[in-house]
Amino acid sequence: MISTIVFLQLRKTLLGPGISTRTLIENTQSLICMKKRDGTVIVKVPNKQVKKFYHDLKVKIPSFIDLEKYRSETLGLDTKKS
Repeated sequence: MISTIVFLQLRKTLLGPGISTRTLIENTQSLICMKKRDGTVIVKVPNKQVKKFYHDLKVKIPSFIDLEKYRSETLGLDTKKS
């Protein structure tokens, strides 16, 4: 049920810029992510079309993500071992 609500809201939002939901899903799944041993996730963009797509959406793609920081700040999870 939740995924249906999210999908419909996403579809409604994308109507303005004229992006199909299918195109959004295809292009956003094109990011390549690799986790290093220190918990850092490296994010790579495979091609110019995907870079342009994110640029058009005004979304900045980070080159890396500190996974522990993301979990604590975004998700509110404390994953550090005491």
